[in-house]
Amino acid sequence: MRPISIEEVREVVFDINPNKCPRPDCMNGFFFQQFWETMSANIMKMVEEFFRTGKLEEDINKTSICLAAFVEDRLISDNILVAHELLHAPNSNNRCSKEHIAIKTDLSKAFDRVEWSFLEKAMNTLGFSTEWCKLIMQSDEELDHILSILYEYNLASCQRINYQKSSIYFGKNIPPKRREEIMLKLGIYHIGGDGIYLGLPDSYGGSKVSVLSFLKEILEQRLFGWQNRFLSPGSKEVLLKAVVLTLPTYTMSFFLLPKTICKQLISLMSDFWWRNNKESRGMHWKAWGHLTQPKDRGGLGFKDLEDFNMALLEPRKEWDVKLVRNVFPIEIQEKIFAITPQGQFGDDTYTWDFSKTGHYKVKSGYWVQRNIINTSQQQQYVDQPSLDGLYQQIWKLNANPKIHHFLWKCVNDTLPAAGESVNHILFKCPYTRLVWAVSPIRVPPNGEWSDSLYANLYRVMNQQDQPESSRADLVPWLLWRIWKNRNEFLFKGIDYSAPSTVDKALEDMEEWIGKNKKEHPEVKKATHNKTRARWKAPPTKWIKCNTDGAWHKDQQRSGVGWISRDEYGRMLWAGVRGFQRLGSRIEVVAEGVKWEIHSMRRLGYKQVIYETDSLFLTKMINGHTEVWPKLQPIIQEIHHTLSENPHYKIVFYSRDGNMAAYRIAKEAFSLQNHLPKLYSIVPDWLKPVFETDRSDVNQNFVG
Repeated sequence: MRPISIEEVREVVFDINPNKCPRPDCMNGFFFQQFWETMSANIMKMVEEFFRTGKLEEDINKTSICLAAFVEDRLISDNILVAHELLHAPNSNNRCSKEHIAIKTDLSKAFDRVEWSFLEKAMNTLGFSTEWCKLIMQSDEELDHILSILYEYNLASCQRINYQKSSIYFGKNIPPKRREEIMLKLGIYHIGGDGIYLGLPDSYGGSKVSVLSFLKEILEQRLFGWQNRFLSPGSKEVLLKAVVLTLPTYTMSFFLLPKTICKQLISLMSDFWWRNNKESRGMHWKAWGHLTQPKDRGGLGFKDLEDFNMALLEPRKEWDVKLVRNVFPIEIQEKIFAITPQGQFGDDTYTWDFSKTGHYKVKSGYWVQRNIINTSQQQQYVDQPSLDGLYQQIWKLNANPKIHHFLWKCVNDTLPAAGESVNHILFKCPYTRLVWAVSPIRVPPNGEWSDSLYANLYRVMNQQDQPESSRADLVPWLLWRIWKNRNEFLFKGIDYSAPSTVDKALEDMEEWIGKNKKEHPEVKKATHNKTRARWKAPPTKWIKCNTDGAWHKDQQRSGVGWISRDEYGRMLWAGVRGFQRLGSRIEVVAEGVKWEIHSMRRLGYKQVIYETDSLFLTKMINGHTEVWPKLQPIIQEIHHTLSENPHYKIVFYSRDGNMAAYRIAKEAFSLQNHLPKLYSIVPDWLKPVFETDRSDVNQNFVG
């Protein structure tokens, strides 16, 4: 085979369409044609190397391509976790490190897929030399079982593996010589470990701080662009919460970030919050830990990255043993006994106690990490009265976000006041006292303000008992205008009179209120003459059983009640029972439905309509919506009973037609224990509601 000439190579290069898809480095055919005189020697050297060794440079055929694959019932997170577990095994100290390899395949692009056997025959027919054909084919006849698996994968996926872009991971104890043999047989010459899989590093060997440093780089780039603009505190708050904190969330959903990475990210966010421009670091008036507190407790509601990371990784699941009295102390026994045991047809299941449905949610997990786990590990102390009420008032004010952040800084003493106290600026200096005196806000007797900033703020922000003319809603705007005018005087020498300060505050407030009315006009709700629903008797030969629950969030007790009546409205049976520590009203009602169904079955009734005023529970029982994990064992018991009694029906009816059951449920709070109680005669405390329902039935029969 004769040597390749530079003229032939040049002809091929200039035959490339100059505007076709560029390489990942953004260089298309036009680049190589434009700079041919400069690059021709290097290109020629690469071509000659190929004809000498039969191997192309590793990056010669790289291109930009995005592939997305979806597998039914599988999350993208499943693929990431499986891949990392698979790649972790060869680096462990067990048998995997000596015998196992992992292969990361890259699918060929459409123009890379060639029927190689056909190509070889075509080249031979066209007269290509044997040496040339071998260079093109680079075939190895000693393919083992791995290649057959990869071939079957090609057929099953209708794709062809691109071996040049694929990589191989070796167990750490596989000898170098054996590695070379495997790579040669498979035709895969790239060793994995530094690639990207589904947006994350495919291997976490070595320093995790080094591997995850890309998070800091991405965050730094994003924040650096914003530092060129002057942003208000409200805008910064939105950007940090809605944009910045979402950048590491994807990674934190799979892996626990090292503390070093968390500190680096927090440092960047804290600098962004406190600085006014990219040149200065700014004065950090409060630690980041303070800013992560909820707004109603003095913080700004930013996420604590370590706690949020733990919440994203979901909680560990544990199970309790049954021999409670022989194993656990009394205080633990009480907590375990508070868990309502299920019957023989209810399967055990995992639930999350800190959400209404029993599903684990990152929001509730973060709350537990911050308010239960962290609180139990920290020393509790009180150095001043709680300011939570004041913080709650600030964030609920009908005012511009800049006012909210200004008042937050006042309470936290983080205003840049150059040594002057915030209390003196806003309340005690002679100019300020004059402003308050001419304002429509009620001031202390003789204008003597307290030495406590918090006491003064509480006074002016809690004037609900004043007449309308006092304009108590002016307070936040007046505080803001006092601060603004003070700065105008110090830095620009502009002096505002006390009346003009009050007038400007009123103007600011009215402008804000008018703007809100235009953007959010009040929508008047249409009035309907709603007819109150009444209890209705069941069809002939049927029984109707109504159930309801009584539950209070702040109490440890709850109760259920049910009543069964015939077609004439006569009571057959009623039941009341108390429960302890049930998490929601719907859980209480579900326990009531289960109990009434079991009771009516034992009493021998065959045709029963069960009414409840919980629409969502009715949908779950009838299979019209997903069953909550917390309710799953209860509903499984209900389903079993319904399957054995085909003439049992669960239906929804409004609370107005379910008042008798509701009255019985409330009676549970007067019981001395949690034992169930049945009635076959209408008790005196139920008669008023019962007679009202029955009178409606009698009227219907008379009509």
